[in-house]
Amino acid sequence: MQLCFGQAAAATCAARRPHARKTEAPETGKPACEKGKMRLLLRIIGTTLLAAALILGILDGTRSLGSNALVITSLGATWEAIHAPSLAALHGFLDTRFFGALLEGVIDSVLGFPAWAVLGVPGAVLAWLGRSKRTRVFVKQDQI
Repeated sequence: MQLCFGQAAAATCAARRPHARKTEAPETGKPACEKGKMRLLLRIIGTTLLAAALILGILDGTRSLGSNALVITSLGATWEAIHAPSLAALHGFLDTRFFGALLEGVIDSVLGFPAWAVLGVPGAVLAWLGRSKRTRVFVKQDQI
């Protein structure tokens, strides 16, 4: 049995073993090992955002239990508690720009949303986009 290594041997390997795994992605021509790097990055960012959203949701739940009322912390209040100068810098940046008047209302409405939702929704979308593609396996009724 002869082993195939490298790009030069890939063509001869593919001719002898058509069922073998391809060394290059057919649509890009890049090596197959580089194909899933974007998906990995999306999964990492999505999972990090989901973890932060879970922590913020637990904080809101704990505050709600402590006060016997529903407590929902907005993104603006959370951002101000974590690092108030950067929130002031964002408002200062928008005041000095031409498009600042347009975006001021949008930014204020986003800052009014619950912090866990603002991080959780994009996190879920990014994690979903970064999921690994699964092939469907069809099973006959006799095999069950």
